[in-house]
Amino acid sequence: LVQCYKDIMASGCAGSVAFTWQDEWFKRTWNTMAYTDLTKTCYWSDYQTNEQYFGILSFDPGEVESVCYVDGDVSEWEETDIVMETDTMSLSCKYDEKYVYFRVHKDDFHFGNETLYVPIDTTPKSGSTACDGIAPLFEQEADFVLIISGREDTKILVQERYEAARKMYADVGVDTDAAIAKLKEIPVSLHCWQGDDVTGFDHDGPLTGGIQTTGNYPGKAKTPEQLMQDMEEAMSLMPGKKKLNLHASYAIFEKGEFADRDKLEPKHFRKWVDFAKKHHVGIDFNPTFFSHDKVKDGLTLTSPDEETRKFWIEHGKACIRISEYFAKETGVPCVMNIWIGDGYKDIPADRMGPRMRYKDSIEQIIAEPHDPKLVKPCVESKVFGIGVESYTAGSAEFTLTFAATHENVLPLMDNGHYHPTEVVSDKIPALLCYFPEIALHITRPVRWDSDHVVLFDDETKEMAKEIVRCDAIDRVHMALDYFDAGINRISAWTVGFRSWQKALLSALCTPNAELKKLQDENRLTELMVMQEELKTFPFGDVWTKYCEECGVPADKNWFAEVERYEKEVLLNR
Repeated sequence: LVQCYKDIMASGCAGSVAFTWQDEWFKRTWNTMAYTDLTKTCYWSDYQTNEQYFGILSFDPGEVESVCYVDGDVSEWEETDIVMETDTMSLSCKYDEKYVYFRVHKDDFHFGNETLYVPIDTTPKSGSTACDGIAPLFEQEADFVLIISGREDTKILVQERYEAARKMYADVGVDTDAAIAKLKEIPVSLHCWQGDDVTGFDHDGPLTGGIQTTGNYPGKAKTPEQLMQDMEEAMSLMPGKKKLNLHASYAIFEKGEFADRDKLEPKHFRKWVDFAKKHHVGIDFNPTFFSHDKVKDGLTLTSPDEETRKFWIEHGKACIRISEYFAKETGVPCVMNIWIGDGYKDIPADRMGPRMRYKDSIEQIIAEPHDPKLVKPCVESKVFGIGVESYTAGSAEFTLTFAATHENVLPLMDNGHYHPTEVVSDKIPALLCYFPEIALHITRPVRWDSDHVVLFDDETKEMAKEIVRCDAIDRVHMALDYFDAGINRISAWTVGFRSWQKALLSALCTPNAELKKLQDENRLTELMVMQEELKTFPFGDVWTKYCEECGVPADKNWFAEVERYEKEVLLNR
């Protein structure tokens, strides 16, 4: 302190302030404040909170002296301090407002040659009976283990946060290790069109067919190479197993080459296959029935103009062939989704005619020869859109009935393609009663089909719960589908993917069998209580463990990498 004062005065300052006069036990610090009663911190000293010890005047426990000093003098220890005793060994304990003190006595103990283990249990809902490197199990769960093993190797081990979480979940019948292992094997399809605002590489015109993006955030990918680079960056921040989801408009042509959509071939997607193989992922596919000059009067597969309809049918057939190519090359079945924006802005005079043409068009497309084990055609519904507010041909009733009446065709539900009061989480178990497989496009609607970035919100959680509790992980094909041009696109990809992963992991960490039992036994009060209590379980610690095992950041630190990539790559485009 004297030297600090001399340095301050030598620098020419007018004076200085000593802070602080006395130690301040009431101070709190980020590292422990979440685990303490902040209304009582002034009554005890937290040795891990450094701001409590800045005083010139020290505050130490005891009126005159402490109850114990770690100085080798055992005179302050009494028989009443013994908490455990055997014929050759005893353990004594004292405490004051700052420390817990232990004294271990063992006859003929050779310090440095022998090792003693003292398990310490401090909380009722955490702890473990096992510790790495210690063979015998403890009789009860311990939060800490004091290891006395010579001057250099004596230490205290603290149970990992995940271990405490694992114990809490185990008490309600959930194996978090098994949940983590299961999630690692669940593929989620990552949509390429978030990276360039659904533009693609086969046209220079605007988005049409009810598709619209908002925003103009810098760094949009403009070439296949840039898009793949951005996807790699985003994938490096995502835990879990992935697939690649492509639209036909992302065909990659050699210099001077072009093929219209009805003439697309597998070779136009060879570079995407190389990308998929590099990352050991499968590919899902989508014919692109929008943003093209052959969209006549806003119609494609429902068009009354047979030339127009024929063009789009041939496009669909080409996509069947390309889908089978993807499956054969990657060894992973390809989900091929048929979605159109055909409809009318105002009240139509004929609702059935366009749907009959749509039905015939899809039937011609799926009649293209393919192996149903490799290609899984889907039909996706739409409730309305920009320019088709009054009528859409591919309504929920149409697509669901088509899938139900055509073998090997899956219904695909996009949770943004329904009325605001409808929830897909309730539709998932309904469809699973009848369909061996279904498909999902996971998004976040805001009042209508606005395709916002997926968040870890209630409906996202409920959709994941239904997939898991229906034991349908292997029956539901999951893909993300949203696009936001108003924020960093790498972050949009990452937040959405991680949010769906969180939802799946949360569902896997739910004691579904027990909750079902409570419902079946009409113990509804207990069911409500248990569902509410589960909301405050330490799920974040399980998520952290999962991310660590997948080799990606568990917390918001991943965003620093996004900022670096934006500065060094995106802003230089």
